[in-house]
Order: sequence, then structure tokens, then C-alpha cells
Amino acid sequence: MNDNERNRNLAALISDKIRREGPMSFAQFMDMALYHPRLGYYARTGDSEDYFTSVDVHPLFARVLAKFIRLEWEKNFREGPRFTVLELGAGGGKLAGGILSWLSQEARGCFERVRYLVLESSPERLKRLGKLKKEFGPRVEVLSDPSSLWPGSLNGVVLSNEFFDALPCHRVVKRDGRIREIRVGEGFKEIEAEATPPIRSFFDWLGAAPAEGCAGEAHLLAREWTALLARALARGTVLTIDYGYESAELYSEIRPQGTALRHLRHQASRDFYRDIGLADLTAHVNFTVLSKEGAEKGLMSRPLVSQSRFLLDLGMEEILRSASESPDARTRLRASSAAKTLIHPEGLGGTFKVLLQNK
Repeated sequence: MNDNERNRNLAALISDKIRREGPMSFAQFMDMALYHPRLGYYARTGDSEDYFTSVDVHPLFARVLAKFIRLEWEKNFREGPRFTVLELGAGGGKLAGGILSWLSQEARGCFERVRYLVLESSPERLKRLGKLKKEFGPRVEVLSDPSSLWPGSLNGVVLSNEFFDALPCHRVVKRDGRIREIRVGEGFKEIEAEATPPIRSFFDWLGAAPAEGCAGEAHLLAREWTALLARALARGTVLTIDYGYESAELYSEIRPQGTALRHLRHQASRDFYRDIGLADLTAHVNFTVLSKEGAEKGLMSRPLVSQSRFLLDLGMEEILRSASESPDARTRLRASSAAKTLIHPEGLGGTFKVLLQNK
């Protein structure tokens, strides 16, 4: 199926659903645009050319996260139950492969004890995870459904890198002191409607909302995921790496249109209804939602820090020095350049935040 057919078929499918059932929430539109099993953005073959992540920059990123995992194992899990790492939204397994490769070489004891779970819903990406399983054998388990995460079933680290920003979210706007929902009507025209009880309840619980006349997002699904992870984790750490803010900054008047964006070929816009199924859709993470829901479910949050601070505190400079010992000048230059990209405060190092939650 070529791109034009994908776009045309998915747009027709969504349009037909709107005609039959009435205007849909932006969360439902986003879910179909991204996660439809045949036509959605994440059902496409090959790697995305619309964005790049820290994982794509250099293997250094995976090595630093592997060091974090090793430290968690040494501190809390050297003795006791099976040590598990759960990676959310594992994609094609690039990060998992980098982490496991480093552990196998630099932390053999941890590597021998680890059970690495990769959770991925995309049928296309699930196929690509077969290579990871073949390389690392039975210590890798592939999950396609979060319902398999039983309460108290995990002891270890839950890891995500740019997972929460891709979760479908509702879009809202505040008018005359009331939250109204932005829904998607026929012809992909946005209409405002009375906010549903779950949306009103969400903002009542959060204790924050967009400023008057401003749009924003309601992260109901992010809250649900946080609760699920908190229940599944018997003991350990949830490590979330993503871009976003806490509520006060996220709903500031300086963001009158909210943070939801469409990404296509490294260009960002709010033209959500063009190139459906071909463009990525995201929204900044509300870290207050993760912290507050986590606290109510037994997770203790540490202060939010920048990716730069997190990587440096874990000794990225030391790992970089090791990479820089390569006799090949191009390899050394690539590692040095990648490190700057990952930690520079005006680049990924400042854009991305790290939230650690412990139980």
C-alpha cells in the first residue's frame, strides 16, 4: 500500500465513523491516526523520517541507561526476586538491544539475572522485535498487551523514552471559566462541545487547567498508564524520559494553542487533519499527572530533572571517554558530537525531562 492509499483509506474510515456516530474526541482521532492496526502511522514499515530520538543519536544513550539499570540491580536486586526491566513502546528494539549489549559486556552479573520485557502494540514493530529475541534469547519477552502486567508482577525498572507524548489525549479550551472539549466533526472541522464527565473529573482531580481562552490537553490515558504501572510494580523504579512540563507551565498563557503537534519530515505544525496516517501526532507530557497519580498509587517521585543533568549524573562523560579511546578518528568525533547533542541545554539535553518514581 502506498502513502496516498494509506492516507485516503484511513481518512475515509475516520470520516465514516464520524458520520455514523457523530463528532469524535481528539483522543479517538489520534488513536486511529497513530494506532490503527493496518493504516495507522505506527503500522507503517521502516523507520520514521519525521523525527529522531535520543536513541537514534548514538549508542551512548543506551549505554548510560544500561548503567542506570546496573546500578539499580546492584543496589536493590542483587539478591531476591528475578530482576525485570520493562520497556514501554520498544519500537524495533534499538534501545533494548543497546542496553542488553552493554550489560552483556560490562555488567555480566546483571545481564545473567535480567528478564527484559518489551511492550509494543504495533504489529509491524512486533515483527521487527523478533531480531532482538533471536539475539538475546529467552531473557527477552515480547508483550503486545498491557493486560498481561499483573498487579505486583514486576521487580525492577520500568523504562520509557518518548512513550507518553504519543499517547492519545483530549483537547480542550476554557471559555467563560468552563472547560469545553474540542471534538472532530464532519469534514474534519473542529467543534466545541460540553466537556464530558471524565474530562471534568480529570481537571477537578488535577487542580489545574488551561487559562481563559487558551487550549490545552487532558491526559486521561497517561493517568491510566501511570496507575497500571504503579499496580504492576511490586518494588523498583519507573524511569520516564520525555518532553513536557508540570501543570503550571504546561497550561500557561504563553501556550494559548496547547502543545499538540503534527510532525512530518521534521516539520511541526497544528494541521492535524492532513496526511492522516502519514504524520506523527504528539502532545507534551504533563509530568504533574504522572507524579500525582503515581503518589496516589504508591510511587514516590523524585524532582524532575533535565536529560542533561540525568546523563551527566550517571557518568556520561566517563562512558564518552571510553568511546573516545577508539583508534578511529571518525568514531571518536561521532561520539563527541553525539554527547553534545544529548546533553546540550538548548538541544535534547534541555528539551527532554527525566522523572524517577520509586516504590
